[in-house]
Amino acid sequence: MAAGKDDVQGGLISQVTDLSLQETCSTPLPNAQEPAMFFLPEETLIAIFDIAIRLNDSLHICAASPSNTIDARPYAFVLAQVCAYWRQLVVSTSSLWSLISYRARTWRPELVNPQIERSGPYPLDVVFIASTIEEESDMDEEVSVANAFVSLVSPLVARFRVVHFDVHDHRSFESILHLLGRNDAPLSKDLGVFVSTAPPAFDVSSHMQMDWEDTEATAKCMGLTHPLLRSISLQDLYLPSFPMHMLVNVTRVELNFTGSQSHSHQYEPKLVHLLQFLNATPRLEDLILECGSKFKCLSPSTLSDSFGLPGRVELPNLRNFTWTNALPYSVKSVMNSLSTPRLESWKLSIRVRQNTATMNVSVRVLIPSLKELYVECVDREGLETAFGRLGLPSVERFEVVYVPLSKPKSKLSIQPAPPVFPYISGLFVAPCLQNLTHLSVCGFAIPKSYVPGGIGEFELMYMPSLRCLSFIECTGAAPFLGQLAAPNESIKVGVNVCPRLREVTIVGCADVDREDVEELLRSRSQRCQREEIQKIVQTKGDAQEALLLGRKIVPLRRPKRAGPGAATHGAPTPPAGVSNAEAPSYEAFIPAQLERLHIEDCELVTEGDATTLEDMDYGTMNFYW
Repeated sequence: MAAGKDDVQGGLISQVTDLSLQETCSTPLPNAQEPAMFFLPEETLIAIFDIAIRLNDSLHICAASPSNTIDARPYAFVLAQVCAYWRQLVVSTSSLWSLISYRARTWRPELVNPQIERSGPYPLDVVFIASTIEEESDMDEEVSVANAFVSLVSPLVARFRVVHFDVHDHRSFESILHLLGRNDAPLSKDLGVFVSTAPPAFDVSSHMQMDWEDTEATAKCMGLTHPLLRSISLQDLYLPSFPMHMLVNVTRVELNFTGSQSHSHQYEPKLVHLLQFLNATPRLEDLILECGSKFKCLSPSTLSDSFGLPGRVELPNLRNFTWTNALPYSVKSVMNSLSTPRLESWKLSIRVRQNTATMNVSVRVLIPSLKELYVECVDREGLETAFGRLGLPSVERFEVVYVPLSKPKSKLSIQPAPPVFPYISGLFVAPCLQNLTHLSVCGFAIPKSYVPGGIGEFELMYMPSLRCLSFIECTGAAPFLGQLAAPNESIKVGVNVCPRLREVTIVGCADVDREDVEELLRSRSQRCQREEIQKIVQTKGDAQEALLLGRKIVPLRRPKRAGPGAATHGAPTPPAGVSNAEAPSYEAFIPAQLERLHIEDCELVTEGDATTLEDMDYGTMNFYW
């Protein structure tokens, strides 16, 4: 009876608790027939809506629908039509309307006015993305719509934070540039202008020669420096048409001059225009350039006398430079015209072959602070022309990849032979690789010829600081591994080159077999090196010791208060069986322990071979196959 009474009492308490929760809860508890999303807190729903709006109206969206459909509406309108609760939440939240987006083909102000009214005081992200072009008349309509859009949002220019224009006609962006160039936008941080087509005869196009001299003088008097504008992205934009006074505080610039595939006119910037643009960016830190134009090398006197530019454009804060689709000769022309004392990372993609037989490249470029160099190329000649004895005294990481030109796939087609890795003395000015710690070579043929102590075809042996080495899909890697494993000729122990090597990666090298890998592991094993030294000392005694050290070693006097078994503080302890007199030879000739070896897709090295080598205990802790 007592147990039954307790059960009834517990049930009553549970029911009272449920009733209390239902009375105090602001929203009804969800049931199985209603989605749980309708019962999320308002703050969570607003955060989800904001992410959905940004993803749908992304700054990098290609274009709107070609017709007047629901796709042309901003996504905030779509969310407001799901239900009454969502509509009330979306309309009353000003932050959800801070992205003013327009993608319709024709001018529809009813899509813009509600966004402006509901945005409140929030900073604005202004996005205009033109519809696809089907007829020539669509160009004029696009210009008309763009001008009407700019006129409507122009009173809000002081609240602009991000501006993105993606258009097809060059005339469509003139109004937005004039608006930003003649007004202060103190909140602007990011500006992007993308032009899909270019007008013919850019050099003589009078309507593109915007006169910014009066504007810049007015801007200087009024202090219109756009203090927060940090990032600019321009695609196929005629550079002289851009108001240069807006670039004073920019730290990131992205320039794309790939042109349109469907338009016969493609804008290829001149080197002078590029230098004039960069000369207006004294705080530039990151430069991204996608351009395959032919840049003719200009002398410092020509730049100063004819164009009013310094002999070399100063970019004192540039840290990172990425250049894709570059012509080999253009690389030397651009770098010779720039002064980049703090450049640390350079990514270069040379994707076009260029006939360099008639080109005379005699200038030398010095980049004193460069730490990382990443290169993609299609042939050896392009790599040699682009660098042409480049001065890189501080480079620590060098990665070079051979990327063959794409060709039609056919069963009868023959794959081209990989290019031979070029002379290091032809790429860099000595001293060049003394600080190099990471080297990666992909897709090249490592030449067999090597002249110790002289100028060889593969001079990467002179890298005393090298720690990490990678060969990926290279031919001729086996002889090079043999050079890494070769002992010092005069003393028969230690190694000839790269004494600090700790990591080796070998992927897709068909000529590398188990013997090559085992020889490398043994030569880079400190245990094996100690054993070799012990054998030499035990078999040849004092005579071999003299040969090993090259001079007579006189033991230091023992400190007066040191006991018979005491060791000198800080002195290395020699291995067992080796006397104190032989300790200097151990320290001088033993290389660093190889800590990591990665082998993959090497036909002559099987999984069984890898397991056997790993079990031999050469001291390599991470062994991957």
